[in-house]
Amino acid sequence: MKTLVVHGTKIPCRAVVFDKDGTLIDLKHVLLSLVESRTRALEEVAGAEALPDYLRGCGYQPETRTIDPSGPLSVAARREEEILAAGAIYLHGRSWPESRRLAALAFQKAEEQIEADEWVEPLPGAIETVQWLKEAGFLVVLATGDGHARAERMMASLGILSCFDLIIGVDEVTHPKPAPDLILACAKKLGVDPDQMVGIGDTCLDAQMGRAAGMAATIGVATGAIPAEELQGCCDFVIATLADLK
Repeated sequence: MKTLVVHGTKIPCRAVVFDKDGTLIDLKHVLLSLVESRTRALEEVAGAEALPDYLRGCGYQPETRTIDPSGPLSVAARREEEILAAGAIYLHGRSWPESRRLAALAFQKAEEQIEADEWVEPLPGAIETVQWLKEAGFLVVLATGDGHARAERMMASLGILSCFDLIIGVDEVTHPKPAPDLILACAKKLGVDPDQMVGIGDTCLDAQMGRAAGMAATIGVATGAIPAEELQGCCDFVIATLADLK
């Protein structure tokens, strides 16, 4: 079994499981691209009336282009954000089934209208860390609250898709973070017990998911929306950047 070293502590493990946004990819860059593309698509399919409610509900201020770090846009899974959008449409006179249909259509259009390389900006040390872990013989995994296809496109845009032994998106499991479904799906597909896996993410949801699944350790990286002080309350270890891993 390989050994990962964090702040001098040795953690035996076979697989390293990464979150994506805020861990490998700059979170704010992704979220701004995402919410602005969804806003355009929602206006196209459902009109402009619902936009203020949608934007307020997801935690985005378009005037200042600021995002609530604890709001749905920052931490919710796509399916939850889609329901928020449907709720905003419903408030303006559509039936609930029609609101759900229009929200789903808008979110799909938003994905189709933006290219992966428009929202991919790697965080410091991300590419190098994934590469050396793969070269060192670890199983390298991506478990994300994003959809599988988009996550795969992003990793391809960074040039590191071939480094991943497995990518699991929230659209492939029943329950999003902090439920353990993503990690348990990884374990099943890889044939590796969760207690031989280490999880790395930028939020307490990532740590809660890892602990619920029984991972060997959870590592918080302070490159996302959550400060190191908050991560220390929910993660086994906290690092400034992925370059701190050995």
